[in-house]
Amino acid sequence: MAKEKPARETNQTPPAVQGAAKRGFFASKLLWFAMILTAAAGAWTAMQRADRSEPPPRDASGMVRSLADGAAAPAPRDPTLSERLAPAAARAGVSFVLGYAVGWFLRRALKIAAILALLAVGLIYVLHRTGVLADPDTLRQSVDAAGEWVEREGGAVKDFVLGLAPTGFAGIAGMAIGALRR
Repeated sequence: MAKEKPARETNQTPPAVQGAAKRGFFASKLLWFAMILTAAAGAWTAMQRADRSEPPPRDASGMVRSLADGAAAPAPRDPTLSERLAPAAARAGVSFVLGYAVGWFLRRALKIAAILALLAVGLIYVLHRTGVLADPDTLRQSVDAAGEWVEREGGAVKDFVLGLAPTGFAGIAGMAIGALRR
């Protein structure tokens, strides 16, 4: 009869711990893909910009001589497809990563806000039922003022974040995936 080994001896982690490890910020394979794409596109763009400077011809002795000889400057060449796509891919990757971070943190903030709102409503109900809170109109005015403040500040934060993200579609896609990621 075979003897079973405990989980400790087989080096297996319990399923509950495995599930918790998969729910972190960096658990998304799509996020890793976007970060690698952004880094690769940024490096490719930097290499292309470094390669653009061409060495002067061997017989040139300086700018004064070349201008005096009437030599025309070489015509600028059209950028290649990779020179146009690399910066765009880097911008899209940065937008996706920023959007993912905003969505991920927004999801957690909304959970906390929902819990706090539920606790506040319960507290107001208890205070009203016990007679401690006699004037609900003052409370309603305070809540309305706080709601207007949150709306103004939320709009300012949204404008700031959208200003950081160069491409809207990648940012919105990242925010949706970050918010839906469990």
